[in-house]
Amino acid sequence: MDVEPALFDASREGPRTPRRPAPDAAEDRPYARVWIEAQVPHLDRAFDYLVPESLSADACEGAKVRLVFGGQQINGWIVSRSDEPETDRTLRPLKRVLSPHPVLSPERLELFSRIAARQMSTVADVIRVAVPPRVAAVDSSFVAAEARADGRSAQEVRAAAAEALGAWAPAEGRQRLAESEGGRAFLDSLAQGASPRAVAVLPRAGVGALVEPLRACLASGRRAVVVVPDQRRLEELEAELAELLGPALGRESVGESREAVVVRLNAEDPPTRRYRSYLRALSGHAEAVIGTRSAAFGPLADVGLVAVWDDGDDSLAERRSPYIHARDVLVARAVESGAAFLSLAQSPSAESLRLAAIGWARLVEDRPDPSRRPRVTATGSEFETGRDRLAQAARIPSRAFAAARKGLERGPVLVHVARTGYSPVVKCRRCGERALCPTCQGPVLIAVEDGRKRARCAWCARAPEELACRECGCREFYQPVAGALRTADELGRAFPGVPVVASSGDSIRESVGEEPALVVATPGAEPRVLTEDGRESGYAAALVLDAESTLAQNSMHALERALRRWFRVMALVRAEGEVVATVAESAALNALVGYDPVPAVRRDLDQRRELGLPPSVRAVSLTGGSEAVSRFWEKVRADLDRGGPLDREPRVIGPTPVEDPEAEEPVFRLLVLFGYRDAARLSEAVRARRVLDAASASAPKVAVRCDPPEVL
Repeated sequence: MDVEPALFDASREGPRTPRRPAPDAAEDRPYARVWIEAQVPHLDRAFDYLVPESLSADACEGAKVRLVFGGQQINGWIVSRSDEPETDRTLRPLKRVLSPHPVLSPERLELFSRIAARQMSTVADVIRVAVPPRVAAVDSSFVAAEARADGRSAQEVRAAAAEALGAWAPAEGRQRLAESEGGRAFLDSLAQGASPRAVAVLPRAGVGALVEPLRACLASGRRAVVVVPDQRRLEELEAELAELLGPALGRESVGESREAVVVRLNAEDPPTRRYRSYLRALSGHAEAVIGTRSAAFGPLADVGLVAVWDDGDDSLAERRSPYIHARDVLVARAVESGAAFLSLAQSPSAESLRLAAIGWARLVEDRPDPSRRPRVTATGSEFETGRDRLAQAARIPSRAFAAARKGLERGPVLVHVARTGYSPVVKCRRCGERALCPTCQGPVLIAVEDGRKRARCAWCARAPEELACRECGCREFYQPVAGALRTADELGRAFPGVPVVASSGDSIRESVGEEPALVVATPGAEPRVLTEDGRESGYAAALVLDAESTLAQNSMHALERALRRWFRVMALVRAEGEVVATVAESAALNALVGYDPVPAVRRDLDQRRELGLPPSVRAVSLTGGSEAVSRFWEKVRADLDRGGPLDREPRVIGPTPVEDPEAEEPVFRLLVLFGYRDAARLSEAVRARRVLDAASASAPKVAVRCDPPEVL
């Protein structure tokens, strides 16, 4: 039977008859496109609603509203308003305007959509992370059009702030970005209104080094977003800024008044303070946003700089969907808005070095002068093992005891220990390299099966029969074990009468005094040494213990994480002090002794590129039943094939069994490694398949996660 093509070809239809709005509809643009707050993929889009005249004044683009969807009242955000809807169906009216503040502008929706596409997630998930929960009391009292109490313009405030920040000076022994040739060029370019991109590695810098680029950005007449890993670093940076900006602006704190130049966004803050800070930034009251990972979405207009401190820190990765890393958000913002980008750290991540390797950013290095850094001794070096045959086997070698004894004559000594626990990683007995599966290059771990230990790949679950080190060919491997439980007791007995201070877990000390003491701290919990007047001093010496167990983490990032921890310890030691590390001959030892982490991390990045491993490629993990994940990937693969060949064939590993005590059925993981050029197509195909499966009640559930850190 022949059918008239015009029935199915919208392009042949005549002009649509204008719809007559309901009697109580708004006179001006009575129709609104609303992005609903739904976590299911097939509802992750905008729908048409009618705007009542009574709500029209507050129902602006970006406003949060209450509506009825599927018989239930839910929230949403107005994307746009128009004179004509995009559907012929009868439209429901909006119920309420919850907040008149435009938290979802078209520009921000574009950013959120781009992040959701990259992470194969939903826009609603990104909004949940980026926009703090609404607080009704703040909404009703906040007036976006308020002028500054002192009557100054934003340009005048920026100029005053930039001048005040110019007086910043680092603590004794700390580096500043302006000291290096590349750093000075970056700051000059930024101050002149340009948008340079840099990955800066300053082993002796502190988080206060971010003050210089912030000053340069404000001097150029633009705003800045600065992200740090955690509450402790945020408070350090805020203290530096308050000391400089307080006197210049007539107050003692940062972010608490309408005249605030800098506001902070931190998930640990009370909801009222967090939401008020967010609205200040959104309304243009703030010239800069500082905060933890969600601050990467700080709602500033005219952003000239996005910066992150220590981007390799795990705290910067979102732990729920969309599982986005703050660094990747800042990269997206730099590309979208043309802002400058800065990643500043004491030791770099492989991901940031990749940005420099592909030419997207410039690498800025500055090794401190030997007179401005502590002396580093590695007990596993050939020289030290020649002097002391038991140095490598002892947990606290005699060289470390001697350094601690000498350091206690001048002040506190830091003892850095790994967290206790059992490490399943397998390492080469000759050169210390991690064992990799000869089939898929995944990490080889020790698993207990039927009461016996057996080497097995964490990715493909194969048990390699013949294992050889990829570096030296050695066939002998061992399993490092962490053992930091009795450190404080051991040191207390070895140094009677000396106070022993512990800082770890839920009992983290923010600072200690300059009096002699042994300070035992786990990674990230190292207290700063402060003088009586609050200035940062430094430890007289530091011992880095459990180095082998730190390097033996079940992660592709083990080396860079270890270097980040150790360089943070070394930055806390006085220039005339000494650092003793229980590190064997390796790339890590060369990095410590040479005070230069870049070659070791670059070598690690090169090896991963040769093996086709992240971050040289991207990864997506599919988790669910064995048949479910296989069928899901087969359908995605078929969709991709219909669009033509990919630039690079994806590598598929699995399905592999995954331990999940809470699951009622066996759980399997399928890992797909793919190139960056294919990322957009593959992400679109995965998201489309998720939409189809979510709309089908019979489709098995498959969890999707991009670049999963627990696997990599």
